Amino acid sequence: MLQGMLLILYAFLHLISLTLLPVFSDEAIYIRWAQLAWNEPVKYLFLSMLDGKTPLHIWLMVPFLNTVRDPLFAGRLFSVIVGMLSVIGMGKLMSALGGKVADVRLTQLLVMLLPFWFFHHRMALADALLTSFFIWGLYSGLMAFTRKSMKWTMCFALMIGASLWTKVSALFFVPVFVLIPALSYVVHHSRIQWFLVREYIKSNTCLLAIGGSVGIFLFLLLKFSPLFPFLFVRSADYTFTIQDLARGEWRFVVFTAVPRLVWWLAWYVSPFVLVLSFFSGKKGILLGLMALVYALPLVVGGRVTYSRYFLPMAVPLTLMAVMGYRALYARGKQALALGSVIGACAWSLAFIVPSYVSPAHIPFAQEDVVQYLTEWSSGFGISQVRDFLMKEKQKHPIRVGTEGYFGTLPEGLQIYFDRPEDAKNIVIDGVGQPIQSIPQILSESAKTQETYLVVNSHRFLLDDRSKYERISAFERPRNGPRLLLLRILPEKR
Repeated sequence: MLQGMLLILYAFLHLISLTLLPVFSDEAIYIRWAQLAWNEPVKYLFLSMLDGKTPLHIWLMVPFLNTVRDPLFAGRLFSVIVGMLSVIGMGKLMSALGGKVADVRLTQLLVMLLPFWFFHHRMALADALLTSFFIWGLYSGLMAFTRKSMKWTMCFALMIGASLWTKVSALFFVPVFVLIPALSYVVHHSRIQWFLVREYIKSNTCLLAIGGSVGIFLFLLLKFSPLFPFLFVRSADYTFTIQDLARGEWRFVVFTAVPRLVWWLAWYVSPFVLVLSFFSGKKGILLGLMALVYALPLVVGGRVTYSRYFLPMAVPLTLMAVMGYRALYARGKQALALGSVIGACAWSLAFIVPSYVSPAHIPFAQEDVVQYLTEWSSGFGISQVRDFLMKEKQKHPIRVGTEGYFGTLPEGLQIYFDRPEDAKNIVIDGVGQPIQSIPQILSESAKTQETYLVVNSHRFLLDDRSKYERISAFERPRNGPRLLLLRILPEKR
């Protein structure tokens, strides 16, 4: 009964103003891929692999895009539902780790409220789904090990396979899952002893190995697509090699990447949760080790990383916080325990309230301010341009050029003109950037039909006002570049 009420509260909190934050670049790309996969599956079903992304998240969005009119709402609604499964899974995981009913409910409440969880459960990104598979992978692996159950072993295999079909970075889950026997030991024993050899030679461990092997095999089924090699080609753009680190990039890791990760965790999970986690005891030691094992390759090898890559770390940190709360309460330090939980909830409200009323004021970490609010990747102005184009195409055929070929533009507009009734009388093409002259395709189009250009102000370098007419300029928060809507004028003869 109480869990049902919590899930209703979860849905209420996460559906309010779901599309108020404008579309983000990666969301636009994933939604567009899902539309193309549905429209022409033979041609586009595995398109995401060309950009190094496995396709499961894209495929699972398709039913939502076909039943909900607004594609951004549809994509984000899928993540809301995924988040609900994560709330249930985290409750199951806390119970499996020996938590009482109150601990389970507190865990679920933190998953509903903490900024890291709340934000990603409202975005049409793959990270929420990846983290949900991580949660259920840990739970099913723990069940397979403790109960020697083939049923749970197959569930464990499916979670590994599904996570790898969601994001290749799920490979970093494997060393985390290797620690499941150790975690099982500390759950059932009062002291940490020389358990490693004894636990890892049990037949239970063979079940985990079987599950892991089957999960990897499921991932390798993607080899049937000729695009499989591309999954690893793009990674070179985002990672350091050993030679890079030896030549001095280790300084970036030590002095930039590590402090930045600590800051992200403190900011998005809250310092109160981190404080509680220090009191989580022997189980917390193993959970903390799991968090570090997952983060280590991302931190050391990551040339380019964003906070969302570390969302799975919220799983052990949230569990540790609840264990710390319980430990403090048992020691008679109720004021510190309750104060920390109240502080974490208040911290979360500072993120939640702006999400409902003014996303420009969401207190993101600086790197995410750039991504979601101030740069080309943020979709401020997209909905207004969409509404304008919807009206114009009712009057006559139009052509629209946008800066870039991939990202918020043109996909951020294309997702709204995918249905046959919406696609009538409009063509949207990316024309690259920066815009230093009117692209020929738009100049030719302007001779016979209404033609528009959508471009960010800092990438529009044409001064000749005789070539265009400015229709509107849409502001981004914090003095970010404006999104310009221009009408291309036909050349005078």
